[in-house]
Amino acid sequence: MFRRVSVVFVAAVALTAGLALPSRAEAQSGVGIKGGFLYSSLDFDDVDDVYDSRAGWTAGVFFGAKRPVTIQGELNFLQKRARDLITDEDISLYYVQIPVLLRVGGGDSVHLYGIVGPAFDIKIGESDRLTVVDEFEGIDIGIMGGVGLEIGRFIVEGRGNWGLRNIAKSFTNFDGGDLKGKTFALQVGVRF
Repeated sequence: MFRRVSVVFVAAVALTAGLALPSRAEAQSGVGIKGGFLYSSLDFDDVDDVYDSRAGWTAGVFFGAKRPVTIQGELNFLQKRARDLITDEDISLYYVQIPVLLRVGGGDSVHLYGIVGPAFDIKIGESDRLTVVDEFEGIDIGIMGGVGLEIGRFIVEGRGNWGLRNIAKSFTNFDGGDLKGKTFALQVGVRF
């Protein structure tokens, strides 16, 4: 599994860097780091009160120039958490996330922007104690959107990610419909 994650990691960095790095002629750097708070929820279609939302974390790198319109690629590590209300224990899911985002904004020293695009979450780990869901899917695809403020080299950003796929591979004596994940992240970062 480590070899597979390593290959995915290297391919993701190469792809996002190739798509989003600016040419040498551009003055603004296209690389930076961001990290912060991640609030996640796991929701079934037909049943409430199975999982309660919990706070986790996110950290990663981004590739994309500070221009009015650009493509921004990212490589993020996430900890999505929830509280199993049946066993009263926390569940943690760990992901490598690869968003490819359209970034639109304006301003020089103070740059306000919006982002939107697909995000691909690849599960790299999970906690051992699960009740309703026996096994989670390895890949989730979502739609990400958010807004940010870049002041000089420093960034503050809020974003949401709405999962589109059922992430529960198998259940134990349960039929609550599809299980989908949603996250909200509040991040700070710096552009190099």
